[in-house]
Amino acid sequence: MKQRGRFRIQTVSRMTGVPAPTLRAWERRYGIPSPERTGSSYRLYSEGDVALINRLRALTEQGIAPSDAANMVRDADAPAEEVAPAPDPSPAAPAASGDPWQHAANRIVGAVRRFDPVELEQAVRRAMMLGSARRIFDRVFAPALRHVGDEWHAGRLSIAQEHLATEYLGSATRDLLRLLQPDQPSRQILMACVRGEQHLLPLYGSALHFAQWGYQVVVLGADTPPEAVAHACASLNPDVVGLSITQPRALGDAQGLFTAYGKACGPLPWLVGGTGAEAVAAAVQAAGGLVATKDTAAMRDTLDARIRASAG
Repeated sequence: MKQRGRFRIQTVSRMTGVPAPTLRAWERRYGIPSPERTGSSYRLYSEGDVALINRLRALTEQGIAPSDAANMVRDADAPAEEVAPAPDPSPAAPAASGDPWQHAANRIVGAVRRFDPVELEQAVRRAMMLGSARRIFDRVFAPALRHVGDEWHAGRLSIAQEHLATEYLGSATRDLLRLLQPDQPSRQILMACVRGEQHLLPLYGSALHFAQWGYQVVVLGADTPPEAVAHACASLNPDVVGLSITQPRALGDAQGLFTAYGKACGPLPWLVGGTGAEAVAAAVQAAGGLVATKDTAAMRDTLDARIRASAG
């Protein structure tokens, strides 16, 4: 059901930064937005209309032609089979009923189901126009890949389809990270998957958070043994080391392994994150490391304190 209009055009212009003549032109040329009309023919815009305008404005500010931007916004609002989005506490996130990130995740999953790399490439590229790098990953790439993984485990997708999704989404996430890297970083973090861990995408998702916090992120990649971390620490002297794990059962002797990582990091603070981190928390903490938590603000404060202590 369409939301009832409540904002006059001048109010919407102030809210979105889009001049009133441009709003009328977009409506006339592209049908976006489509405000209600009063009996006196005044336009009344809903909150959904305002969200559409903001998305269209954001795309045009990235250099996309208004006609193409309008098509992208229209496509994002097209009905699609639902893929549950990742939770996002941001008050700027639109309602699920018209959530462009959810629709973008749907398109990616649909392209993987059809084993269509051309369609998948287009779906990924369109998703990358929807907002900040971190939100694109959290709201589109991560839930899409999780859904693909669930379908693969259920036997509805082949390993080839799962690999196709991982490759395209991984490549796009690396591109997002390169774009987000700060020009004048305040700190540097060295990031790697623990020995035996092959899943890179969660590592890059965490890397986006650190880049947004002003860190220069150096990624060593999958299956990185302690000796490789030690060499990188000696060469780069980062401020902190971040390790990722999703499959703790593949570790073997977790206590021995994380003791080795603690020695590799030396006096540098280090932390372990990922869906498998909780299972090895005792081993990590016994070796002097931190375990990442879902409370990113508290985690950031704790890490800052560790970095200051190590520097002092």
